[in-house]
Amino acid sequence: MERIAAMLKNKKGMALVISLLFLTVLSILGAAGITTSTLDIKIASNSLSNTEALYIAEAGLARAEAELISDLDKDPDKSFADSDFHALSGTMSLSPSSTAFYTVFSAVPFAGGTYTVEFKNYSAGAGFDPTTVLVRCTAIGRNLSRVQLESYLYAENISPWNNAVFAGGGGSAPVAGNIDLAGSVHLLGSGLAATDIVFNNQSGKCINSNTGMDPTLANAIDGGATTDLKGKFRVRNGRVDMTAGTATLGLGTSPFRGIYVTTGRDSGSNGVNDDILGGDNDGSDQNIFARKGASSAEAYDLGDVHTAIPLIDTTYMTDNSIDLTGTTDNEGLVAGALILNSNTSLPPPVHTYDISQNGTSPSGTGCSIVFDGNTNLLIVTGIVKVKSLTISHDITYSTPPGGGTIYVTGATLVDGDVLPATPGSYPTINVLGVVGAGDLTLGSTVPQLLLMGAYYSAGTVSSSKQIELAGTIVCQNLNITSQVPKIWQVPSLDTNLPPGMPGSTPVWVFTEKTWREITHK
Repeated sequence: MERIAAMLKNKKGMALVISLLFLTVLSILGAAGITTSTLDIKIASNSLSNTEALYIAEAGLARAEAELISDLDKDPDKSFADSDFHALSGTMSLSPSSTAFYTVFSAVPFAGGTYTVEFKNYSAGAGFDPTTVLVRCTAIGRNLSRVQLESYLYAENISPWNNAVFAGGGGSAPVAGNIDLAGSVHLLGSGLAATDIVFNNQSGKCINSNTGMDPTLANAIDGGATTDLKGKFRVRNGRVDMTAGTATLGLGTSPFRGIYVTTGRDSGSNGVNDDILGGDNDGSDQNIFARKGASSAEAYDLGDVHTAIPLIDTTYMTDNSIDLTGTTDNEGLVAGALILNSNTSLPPPVHTYDISQNGTSPSGTGCSIVFDGNTNLLIVTGIVKVKSLTISHDITYSTPPGGGTIYVTGATLVDGDVLPATPGSYPTINVLGVVGAGDLTLGSTVPQLLLMGAYYSAGTVSSSKQIELAGTIVCQNLNITSQVPKIWQVPSLDTNLPPGMPGSTPVWVFTEKTWREITHK
């Protein structure tokens, strides 16, 4: 026992033991620290790889958008849903599908990784929606990190001619009076205060279908009437007044695709834009119907793409037209004043309005205008330039594919029907354009006119009669002095415009975009 006690009291070697224990603890801590640091480095590396893969996937989506816009710019059919895909690098052959994704660009190297782009079309009736597509991009980054994104894209041609009415304002209300409008409406409110009224429609309706048009108009359209015009109602600056009457923006059975007015304020938190005075989106008094912009207030969505109505390119018009401003031809063309009227012989005196003029423009384009005052058939090729235009009798017109345009340096008066000569030919074959530097009057003495074409005025378009127009009006102001005219948008007009129409170049943008992350590994 004494020996054991002595051994316990002997402290020799304890320092070594303690040192070894301390070193062991330090080694364990060091090893743990190294393991933690290694793990942190791996986590950081994986995080960086995942972030890089996300950026690669976003780059793939950005390329897909650019390629899709290229397809719309170059494709005669203006569709994502055909087999010819007009990519930036050239035309590709695809097999569109709405049931499964199909590969468009495979394993494209980018920033140390790769991306693969796939498309999926949207069904529309018996075919596909031409301007809506789902895009999937799968990116592989370093360390085999993988990110997959999906994006919904809806493309829209925001050209002024993809509307029933596109009006600027120029310091006064772009639209004054009651009017029925079918299709998109785009009002700029140029030169006005944000609180000024730009649209005061008390008894007219703005709807998203042209199926209610006169049968004569519907029968003349290639493809007939359209139940869904994908219409949008836009006001860049100013207010809409719906405080009285029965006017509506959209219908419950045919809502607008979107309503976008000025700033999109909603101080009442009721989903109604403050700049739509008298707007109601619920109950028996509902007068706003839209997939977007009715239950939630939406601001004007196109920024500064359009700040004024397009101007007449006078240089282009001069170089590509025959100038008849000083020409006389019977009573139909008097010192440049073009008068389209019916020949008469009884009672005397005889009036002959026949016209036959042709020539070559300074740029070498063949242009002509022929009018038969007995049959009241007008044939226009290219662009003809006149001082004024008066249509005093019902006429039919024929144009070559690509249309014909009357360029008027002064005022225009239309007091007769203006219709294509062949049913089912508008606007893909027969389409007439009127470009007026002055004011344009549609119906001053004759009621119930039927008109088809593209009409532009750098000034004011006015009407005092209950006309129906299947086409588009682009103007500074639209002044409805009485009655309720009807303007029916024809969605194929914007890609089949006659020559020389101001602002005719298509402007394709994705006005609706959403995306989500599917995988992130």
